[in-house]
Amino acid sequence: MRPTTPIGLALASVLAMAWAAPVNAASIYASCDSEVVSDDEKFVCQIRSGDGKKMRDLSVEVDEVGSVDNFKAIPYSWVTNQSAFYFLVQTSSVSSGQLASMFDFLNRIVYPAGKQKMGFATAGASFDEKAPLGSSRLRIDNAIRAIRSMTPKLDEPSVVLASIEKAIVKLAGEEAERRAVVVISDSDPSTSGVSESKIADLARDNQVALYLVSFGRNKQEPSVVLKKLGRDSRGGTHDVTDLPRQQLLEFASELSTHLENGFILSFDARGLPQASEIRLSANLDGVGQASADPITVERQTEDSWIDAGRSFVSDNLFMLLAALGLGVGGIFVLRSLGAKNRSARFADSHGAPDEVAGIDDHEYTGEATIVGNSFPDADGRKPKAWLEIVGDHGERVPLHSGNIQVGRSKDSDIRLENSSVHRQHAMIQMDADGSFSIHDLGTKNGVFVNGARCSQRTLANGDLIELGEVKLRFADVPA
Repeated sequence: MRPTTPIGLALASVLAMAWAAPVNAASIYASCDSEVVSDDEKFVCQIRSGDGKKMRDLSVEVDEVGSVDNFKAIPYSWVTNQSAFYFLVQTSSVSSGQLASMFDFLNRIVYPAGKQKMGFATAGASFDEKAPLGSSRLRIDNAIRAIRSMTPKLDEPSVVLASIEKAIVKLAGEEAERRAVVVISDSDPSTSGVSESKIADLARDNQVALYLVSFGRNKQEPSVVLKKLGRDSRGGTHDVTDLPRQQLLEFASELSTHLENGFILSFDARGLPQASEIRLSANLDGVGQASADPITVERQTEDSWIDAGRSFVSDNLFMLLAALGLGVGGIFVLRSLGAKNRSARFADSHGAPDEVAGIDDHEYTGEATIVGNSFPDADGRKPKAWLEIVGDHGERVPLHSGNIQVGRSKDSDIRLENSSVHRQHAMIQMDADGSFSIHDLGTKNGVFVNGARCSQRTLANGDLIELGEVKLRFADVPA
């Protein structure tokens, strides 16, 4: 192992100052909504970590029901999911040095890619929108370059905090799965005429996170107001006053991971209460188990009497079997016990907890069959890559684009009929550069690539993938 150099230690220390700023950084944040499509209702939840840490071992619980095991988890990606960012920059009551640092920061971070939408405004003596949400890269570039040539106005008051409300309102109408206002300001901007609680409530009601980046003077720490707004809006406050230029640019490149991380979860709402309290939790890398605040979601539909009957039988199956056993004697008791065992096996194959046996990593004995699959946007086009089962059958399927879920569930795009494979086991994603990557969906048996367990990994031609006892070979298609 290469020894750590003094320069490396100094770099780590400087970056730690910026990343240590968010309050409650070990938390995870979540929101849930009800969606109805063709009379089928689902709960869809967004879950992310407060400081961009990777998460695994996701779990879902609903009051009166307990653990939900048949949920679907897809990694959040700026390639396929819509994000909206609005940048608000203080341009008065700041020095020329602060303006220069703010320009460097903006020039690195305000770079829309994938399905990201970005907007940009300055807050001097008044709010001035330079580029509306969804503006082109060229328009945003021109607006940012104008900051570099500005003359500092140290004596002119700034309305940066009073302008946050306007930025939130602009984001509120956007069809986006993640929204954030990034405020770039002095460490202690004027709070005249500003209601902190009103801003925080408006941000929470519209699911907008506030990230406040502080460029202080004379090593001044961010104000209490900034810290409170970042915490209350489930965003964060970052002090970059002492960061050298190179480390500032690296920090700007990583800031979007605060919003664009985690997963989108969905699960069937049938059989759940009309008002469901949902609790989401996960393991965070380097932190451990963390839970989001409980979320109450109102259902839009009601279960039919058939669904209600099924739910009653499912919830009271043991008591019904016990009553039947008490009503008969001797041999009928034995028969009822046998019926209960058969019922338990039936429940396990139709949505019981995903318990699977341990696996010997060095012995392959599993047989698997690709039962069914669907591939969006294929249309007979040449595949981008292939996924082949290693074994006697040698079945293979084409990979085209988008997110492809692999698992034992009937809802999986690639369904593997093998008891060692989890219902939602892995996600294969085509990235913007055309490469494919595989993501573990928080499973017990894990995902192994070339013998090494991984939570996510970019795939290369010939890579051997192991999902439980099933082995798959990834193959590129030559350009």
